[in-house]
Amino acid sequence: MSGLYIHIPFCRKACTYCDFHFSTSLKNLDAVSEAIETELQMRHREIPEQLETIYFGGGTPSLLGDHLMKMLETASRFFDLSRLTEVTLEANPEDVTDENLKCWKRSGINRLSIGVQSFFDDDLQWMNRLHTGAQAFDSVQRARDSGITAINLDLIYGLPETPIGKWQENVGRFLELDPEHLSAYHLTVEKKTALDSRVRKGLIHMPADSDVVAQLTYLEDETRAKGWERYEISNFCRDGKYALHNTNYWRGKPYMGIGPSAHSFDGKSRRWNVANNELYLRNLGKNDDWFETEELSANDMANETIMLGLRTQWGVDASEVNRLLGFDHLGDNHAELISFIAKGWVLRDGNRLLLSREGRHYADHIASELFVI
Repeated sequence: MSGLYIHIPFCRKACTYCDFHFSTSLKNLDAVSEAIETELQMRHREIPEQLETIYFGGGTPSLLGDHLMKMLETASRFFDLSRLTEVTLEANPEDVTDENLKCWKRSGINRLSIGVQSFFDDDLQWMNRLHTGAQAFDSVQRARDSGITAINLDLIYGLPETPIGKWQENVGRFLELDPEHLSAYHLTVEKKTALDSRVRKGLIHMPADSDVVAQLTYLEDETRAKGWERYEISNFCRDGKYALHNTNYWRGKPYMGIGPSAHSFDGKSRRWNVANNELYLRNLGKNDDWFETEELSANDMANETIMLGLRTQWGVDASEVNRLLGFDHLGDNHAELISFIAKGWVLRDGNRLLLSREGRHYADHIASELFVI
């Protein structure tokens, strides 16, 4: 199975922490949306017939309006959308209206990923979000009442100067809403963002690592008590309702990305579109110089298998890594691996390597130490 990712590079406001590609000027919204449809027509043969998922990300896809339906109509010319298991739309709470919900359902959207981030107005204000905590709560209830049965919420932990009690209230409100899925992201300071500028100027002080770990530990304890799985570093679900599109990323399945800055993977190479709306429009029209490609070496493939596999509860298959490389890399002679196992950070289950609960705190470090150089 494979997936189709469609990047919508527009937002009404810029969040202080975001380094994704987007524009707050909507003047080219119509032109870029039409170009995305054109790109899909040009490239649809790159996707096997058994398309499984579509994911509208961004940016803010929920501001698309009629263009959303047009994009799905274009996709329906090439794929049997009735066979899709998941069609996800990222939405901001202020866009989750009764009218929009009816339109999204008619278009074939069956999963919403709502960017709540926090239920506290003061958090949302410094993040430069448009919605309020009350709107966030209401948006989930509206989506549920509309009949959408797969809802993800985004929450951010590790906010500056946030006492543990405030985070506990956020978690409590999330559990009260009882969605199917949670994506919980650690606030990181990305270069050239507004947050980066404020941190460097000393206007914002990021929390200590111990405080961040305490918040994540509380979240994991509370969700686990309710029967939830933490099946990926940043993702939790109940009743086995994994995010299928993203799970396919982590399992190394092929996907195609459409739109400015979108990435594609065919199993052997990566391709990424130019992260500039004007260049995308101009160069796509000329079918010239609007994307780059990279052929992946055996080492690249092995390292990606390690990095992505360790992020999930299914771990990484050491025998698959060794097969890709043609030699025994993750074996009994790997000093770093033996050290991580001794510390209890990595668990071995036959050929499969998994991170322990403590090891997940060091996932990036462990992966990099296990990479093939």
